[in-house]
Amino acid sequence: MNKNIWQKVQPHVLAIGIFLAVSVIYCMPALKSMVVNQHDVMSWKGMAQQSFEYKEKTGHFPLWTNSLFSGMPGYQVSMESKYNVTLAWLDFVFRFGLPTPVSLFFLSCVCFYILCMAFRMKSWVGIFGALAYSYASYNAILVAVGHTTKFSSMGYAPAVLAGFILLTQRKYVLGFITALTFSTLLFYQNHVQIVYYTFLVILVAALAFLIKSIKEKDYTHLLKTAGLSIAAIGFGVASYAVMLMPLNEYAKETMRGGRSELTINKPKDNATKGGLDKDYAFRWSYGIDESFTIVLPAFKGGSSGPQELGDKSKAVEAMIDARLPEQVTQSYYGALSAYWGTQTLGTSGPVYFGVIVVMLFIIGLFLVRDWHLGWVVGATVMGLILAWGSNASTINYFLFDHLPYYNKFRAPSIAMVIPQLTFSILAAMALQSLLYGQWTKEELWKRLKPASIAIAVLSAVLVVVFFTAEYKSPNDKEMKERIGENLTMMLSNGQQPTEPMVQQASGVATSMFSGLVSDRKDLYGDDLLRTLIFILLGGAIIYFTARKKIAPLYAAIAFCALLLIDLIPVDMRYLNSKNYVSEEELMEQYTPNRADLQIKQDTGYFRKR
Repeated sequence: MNKNIWQKVQPHVLAIGIFLAVSVIYCMPALKSMVVNQHDVMSWKGMAQQSFEYKEKTGHFPLWTNSLFSGMPGYQVSMESKYNVTLAWLDFVFRFGLPTPVSLFFLSCVCFYILCMAFRMKSWVGIFGALAYSYASYNAILVAVGHTTKFSSMGYAPAVLAGFILLTQRKYVLGFITALTFSTLLFYQNHVQIVYYTFLVILVAALAFLIKSIKEKDYTHLLKTAGLSIAAIGFGVASYAVMLMPLNEYAKETMRGGRSELTINKPKDNATKGGLDKDYAFRWSYGIDESFTIVLPAFKGGSSGPQELGDKSKAVEAMIDARLPEQVTQSYYGALSAYWGTQTLGTSGPVYFGVIVVMLFIIGLFLVRDWHLGWVVGATVMGLILAWGSNASTINYFLFDHLPYYNKFRAPSIAMVIPQLTFSILAAMALQSLLYGQWTKEELWKRLKPASIAIAVLSAVLVVVFFTAEYKSPNDKEMKERIGENLTMMLSNGQQPTEPMVQQASGVATSMFSGLVSDRKDLYGDDLLRTLIFILLGGAIIYFTARKKIAPLYAAIAFCALLLIDLIPVDMRYLNSKNYVSEEELMEQYTPNRADLQIKQDTGYFRKR
């Protein structure tokens, strides 16, 4: 009996062990008492300082703080409950008590693995899907900048979906418990925008299930599934109502509720009734062609900074050739941007799913044949369109004006979390079908042929772009002019600049940005080469698997290994050992200097003139 139980549990224990090992190895500095130097987390500490000082004096957090804007409710910054009787205490369990960011990657893997098990996938296929979802580049970028609540919300999202999938399989008790537990934990992370996207995906899946049930005339099952789903999610919402209801009340008095006194010269078509103005909300809209970053990370260069350019940058060579002072060179280098997409306000890095994931997603379009395919593809298209924001303004402006509560959110590019989820789902489904589907060789090759053609076309498009792209950013012209003006002032040393000085400064600036264009092309070329190599390697595994030359287990392991070899190096461009510092070093910036101490002596609310 015990032996049988162990045989059933063993694959899942192995999966958890793999998730733990990968997250620990990738985030090893965190186990050496190092912490990630996260800008947004440090900003929060500054905003919350007044609240913590108040708590030290009174024993509880204030309901109002003056540290943000002109003052705002303190519970938006920091709060705690006297009694914690919700399921939220399980958050510690699913994080395995691990330090951040190890716990974030581990949690995401476990929750996606639960989803794969709900789809009745083999253990190694579930491991593949979990690694694909959890180590997509966006997650590493979130950790680097400090958006940890967003990452943890994304981590719980697949498990909430798993609850719904179990309910559709008539596993009413298990499905209800799963949906209730993880929807509660999802709300507990307090990132409403990810919650919104999660339930949009479930809504699309529910629509597909509705159509399926009506076709099969299975109305009793439909009603049970709908009722239990609504109840589970409703209880999850109710468990966090103490935050959600005040948040909704407060939002009505802010710009997210359409309240603003700054109305001079505001375009009428920019305003949204009861929500954010469109020009503000649609900042950071993902470019339509920029979506190719899911398969080639440097498709638009990378981040809005010089970190990808490296030591052999041609832009740097141009500055060295111009014999600029080292301090000036470093300053200008910091102003360079590897990114040349349409997000003019910048980006911290590309959304990259991995070559292997994209390949299997394409294969899944031809290999998977059940009702899940429809909603997975539908949710993928929806997520991409939402992420395009103002680049697909006709549909997105309409949704912004009419979709409930949608006009409270900004940064459409965040919607790329939806295809990140659905690509991983369909890739895992395709791998399950490829390795364990009951195919004859002839039928399998018949389905793989059009998928191979689609992958070849995708490869050809990437190659054509390499030779035809301009690699220029909309911000380049303005930045080039600024550097030219700055160089002119430096050469003239405060005097009236002569024409030769102006021409010399302009020439140096032109050389810098010509070098920058070359740098961007080199970045694209390097990633194009690695993409084509991974396509060949992935194609080889698929070929030998289809010919039964590799056992399904070994093929699954090979896919997992190739996936990590693909994803981790890209992740390390944005989250690596350089992002970690000791906690003492991190807190040094909060050590008050003499001026700070003098200011703190003033206990009034306003400084005197």
